[in-house]
Amino acid sequence: MSWTADDFTPDADVLTWASDEIMSRFKVISSVFDVITSMVDVITSMVDVITSMVDEFTSVVDVFTSTGDMFTSTVNEFTSTGDEFMSAVDMFTSTGDEFMSTVDMFTSAGDVLTSTGEEFTSTGEEFTSAGDVMTCSTNVMSSTLVQITSAKHFSFSGGEKLLCFSINNELFYILKKRTHDICPVTLYVTLG
Repeated sequence: MSWTADDFTPDADVLTWASDEIMSRFKVISSVFDVITSMVDVITSMVDVITSMVDEFTSVVDVFTSTGDMFTSTVNEFTSTGDEFMSAVDMFTSTGDEFMSTVDMFTSAGDVLTSTGEEFTSTGEEFTSAGDVMTCSTNVMSSTLVQITSAKHFSFSGGEKLLCFSINNELFYILKKRTHDICPVTLYVTLG
């Protein structure tokens, strides 16, 4: 069989059509690729915007982190100041306790001094009372001496001597007796 151009014309038309169709499809695909490229550019631009936003957010986070660090430092300073204040309060409390202990010691010393003063007063009163007793005794002795000097003396042959006197209407006798040379005088006092 022999082929003529007419035999190939419909095939050529089909091929032209197929070629046109393929070219049209390539144009569509190229257009789709252009759209995809444009979308990729948009996405890239969006990624750049998002990256910029992330950088800004990171910067804000860094600022907040720095502020948080400053706040933490401030809290630590307040805590340290509070600890120092509590230490000062403890020191003042301890000083107050020591002051109260000193006051108690002074109060105790005052009580001891008061007690000692009372003892001195009591001793003074005892001395005054003893002085009064001694004054009374001196008065009695003076009176007795006056009466003794006016007493009557009696002597006996054995060396005894008798002294008679009265005090407050009571009669007293003193007998002096010589017994031997070791104890030359023995006094006997009798009430009459």
